[in-house]
Amino acid sequence: MTDFPRVLEPRRQRLATPAAEPAAPRGVGPAREPAVDPRGLGERPSHGSSTPARREALDERLVSLVSPHSHGAEQYRALRHLVDEAHRAAGVSVLAVSSPDVGEGKTTTAINLAGALARSGDARVLLVDLDLRRGTVGHQLRLPAERAGLADLIVDSERVLSTVAQPWTPGGFDVLGVGRVTAAPWDLMKLPRLGEVLDEARHAWDFVVLD
Repeated sequence: MTDFPRVLEPRRQRLATPAAEPAAPRGVGPAREPAVDPRGLGERPSHGSSTPARREALDERLVSLVSPHSHGAEQYRALRHLVDEAHRAAGVSVLAVSSPDVGEGKTTTAINLAGALARSGDARVLLVDLDLRRGTVGHQLRLPAERAGLADLIVDSERVLSTVAQPWTPGGFDVLGVGRVTAAPWDLMKLPRLGEVLDEARHAWDFVVLD
């Protein structure tokens, strides 16, 4: 399985804002298919643009998405700077956001970090919801529950990651939701296929953020 570093919540880690932000490298991910609004409203704007209706529906704590010029968003840009440095120095591209307990801001941090990374040059970013029991990323980003996701990739090796991950236009990044969980989450997490999916993601996207 892929090895990845741990990223702590902003309230547990005090970061200094960098004087300058280096541009992230260009990605080598799969070609993007025409974006379709997950709510069934037809074609969405091009990747990286935003629709006011989607922004208004988001939690105000997702500052990288709803208020990218705020002080809170600046803290995530500082975190992005540290990730960029680790990427250039050691090739770090897969990051896990974790905490010792539920309700401590892991998902909020993961989404904000993905948004901050996506706003850096041409970097391709994939946000993966690893919470197979709760699907918290999907809940916060209003993803359709019927959409295929990580669980479907794990149980069906015929599925391809690039066709299951979906572009999330307001944030400028791609999202792999939980999908349809048909077995105990812990049983799915133990299968070797999970490591294969993460390895595929690491090679196709510049940065992979795991919640």
